[in-house]
Amino acid sequence: MTTLNKGISDIKKKKKNIIQLDIDDSDDSDDSDDSDSDELSYNLKDKMVFLKNPDKTQDVVRLDPDSNARFSLPFRACIAGQVNSGKSTIAINIILQRQSKSPKFDEIHIVHGCQGTQEYNSINPTSIRHQIPHYTDFPNDKRILLVYDDIEFTKMNKDDTKKIVEMTRLGSHLGISCIFVNQLYTRILKQIRDNCDVHIMNRPLDLDSLNTVGRRIGLTKDKVNYIYDNLLPNFHDFLCVNYTKNAKYRYSKNLYEPIDISKIDFKKK
Repeated sequence: MTTLNKGISDIKKKKKNIIQLDIDDSDDSDDSDDSDSDELSYNLKDKMVFLKNPDKTQDVVRLDPDSNARFSLPFRACIAGQVNSGKSTIAINIILQRQSKSPKFDEIHIVHGCQGTQEYNSINPTSIRHQIPHYTDFPNDKRILLVYDDIEFTKMNKDDTKKIVEMTRLGSHLGISCIFVNQLYTRILKQIRDNCDVHIMNRPLDLDSLNTVGRRIGLTKDKVNYIYDNLLPNFHDFLCVNYTKNAKYRYSKNLYEPIDISKIDFKKK
């Protein structure tokens, strides 16, 4: 084998769909290149090989540096808050930011628990439906957004639960983004929360939700209380925790105002 001293310069697919690494190296040996081999062969020396996932049909769209609300695509976000706190307004703001310039969503589908809802008419959704879809119901050559609002996750049957969990796990492979909106953070299924990379939360009303939020951002419930008391005191304030790649702010108030957790003096009254 040749010695890897200048890194991997290119990755090419040769016949029989075998991946061969082209090495830029001046130190040659007598090792032959068997391109007909049935095995995947790499020549490595303390280097990571980054390969495109063939299941993921679309390139990732990185976060827009001009707006913290234009998340990298695809993303999965959960939004939780009290009645009339502005949960759907937050979701619509995220959508309007993405649709303000390219690359935009090609299709936006609203899955809503309320029959006849007009809550999302302002964004001209592709469809408003009341049945839980499967990720295979959508084309894999378009950027899709699904918004699940007012869905009673804890009362779904096994088939719908499986569909929605698979959407969070596998939908991103097809370029599908998801927003889950609910009154309580803990009522959003744990499998969904675990797969979300954006968490937007109004002040929790119960200790269970407060502890869960704290675990999500690595803080005790007392420190979470401090943040809501001192930085997010208003009824319509939301804490946004953004774990998408290259996020402009990890923590923010109402999507746009950055919060530097490291600079908060939690002992200050």
